[in-house]
Formats: sequence, structure tokens, C-alpha cells
Amino acid sequence: MPASSTTASRALPLTLRGVGRRFDRPVLHGVDLDVAAGEIVAVLGPSGCGKSTLLRQLGGLDQPDTGTVRIGDEPARHADQRCAVAFQEPRLLPWRTLRDNVALGLPKPSRQDSKTSTATSPKLTKPERTARLTELLDLVHLGPAGARRPREVSGGMAQRASLARALARQPAVLLLDEPFGALDALTRLRMQDLLLDVHDALPTTVVLVTHDVDEALYLADRIVLLADLSQQPDPASADSEGGATSIQRIVTVPGTRRRDRDDPELAALRQELLEGLGVHRLHAGNTVTPTLTSGA
Repeated sequence: MPASSTTASRALPLTLRGVGRRFDRPVLHGVDLDVAAGEIVAVLGPSGCGKSTLLRQLGGLDQPDTGTVRIGDEPARHADQRCAVAFQEPRLLPWRTLRDNVALGLPKPSRQDSKTSTATSPKLTKPERTARLTELLDLVHLGPAGARRPREVSGGMAQRASLARALARQPAVLLLDEPFGALDALTRLRMQDLLLDVHDALPTTVVLVTHDVDEALYLADRIVLLADLSQQPDPASADSEGGATSIQRIVTVPGTRRRDRDDPELAALRQELLEGLGVHRLHAGNTVTPTLTSGA
């Protein structure tokens, strides 16, 4: 479901049909998924199940062996400029200020054909660049820190700069690969709220890879639970109808953002998702203990 009726026109839907990718073994197989413009979708799954590989297909950073990926009405292109990516590490240039690092994400003119004078991404004027950078830094609460270098700020501040850089050209699709995974628990919660603030201000389509079930339940409209194909028969050796597929389950998260983290309905869904990840509860007397199975 779309996040809001005010979703920016730049946000585009995603469509995957029969997407498969294998390396020395199958990583993704038979992925069919529709993401609405402006929706936030979280991707969960055990390590090695293809979460980051799926994100790379969406952004055109890798090509599927089978199937198709479309952004809006067009196929995903190589390093698709309609998408922006933020990773677990901020990946800031240490010799540049936070402001200059964010500026790296601003749109640049496309390479022009010698027979045409029209660029698909017009170059911003200097006043426009200045205004855009100020807006982005203020949006992620880094206005006063723009002149600092990465070594002079906390991990959370560096991650905020990385998010602002990803948003600099107002992407139609924002791909987040565990962007808060390296942060302490309190900073992570604050970054989750910041992401929702940013999405309210600059709505875009978001696909978030995370290992954190609570994070997925708090942020996402829907959650895609991926299966680990290494624990199943090779789909290539099975018939097309009976082969294992990567998507184990798609869950619509009840309620609307922002949700109450202590909502009992979310707590029940949390346990269902943990079960799908191979985390089961062992009852010993009155004690309930989460236990990770060997297959997770």
C-alpha cells in the first residue's frame, strides 16, 4: 500500500517477475514482487539468503540471470540513476566536510551526445546547489555540523550525512542495505524516526534490507521474508512449478506509521516472523527463551 496520498510524483513503483540469480549456488529464484510508489518495504531473511543481492538487482548494480526488474514503466538500467543506495557503513570521503560529502550526491549533467545539447539531468546553478545542500543538512539535523569532517563526528551523524547524500538528487527509489546496523541501540532508534521524518518530507519508494525484525515492523508497510535456498533442493534441478522460490512470505504490517513499538499485535507478528527466520521459543516452566536453530 502506498505510504501516503501525498507521495511525490518522483516516486516510482517496482516490479520484479521471475527474478533469479546464482553464483556457485542459487541465491535468488522465482522472485515476483510489486512495490507501490511511495511504499516502504523491508526485506528480512537469514544471512546468505540474497537480501543484498536482491537490492543490487533493483538498483541495476547487478543483473539477474533470469526474470525482469522494472522501475516505473522501464527496465532497470545499469547503475540506475533513478535509484540511490545507502549502506551499513557511511562511506564518506574522510578529507571532505560533511557538506561536501552530501554535495557528491547532487545531480550532475548527463554525458551529452555530440549531436544534441540537451542533458537529461540539468546542472544546478550555484545558488540552487547551496540551497539544496542547506535543505538536506537541515532535514537530517546536521546544519551546524556541515563544516566538520567524518572523523570529527559520531557514527550516527556520519550515517545521517550518508542518508542526506543518497537523497540529494531526489531519487525515485531509495535502497537501504542495513543502514543502521553498525549503530548503538539508542542511536538506531533515533535513526529509524529520522528515516520516517525524511520520508514524510521527501516521499520516495523505499526498500530496506535489515536483520532487525522490530525495525522492519516499525518502519515498513510490508515485510518480505526470504528463504535460504541453500537449505533446499536446487531450483534448477526441479520443474518450473515445483522449484523452491526465494520469497517465503509477504506480510502486511497492521496499522499506519508511526506505530506504537509496544503494540501487542506487532508483538504477535514479531514472533511469527522470528519463527520464519528459524528462531523458536523453548518453554521451560514459566521461562520463555528465544533459541536460534542451526538452519537460520
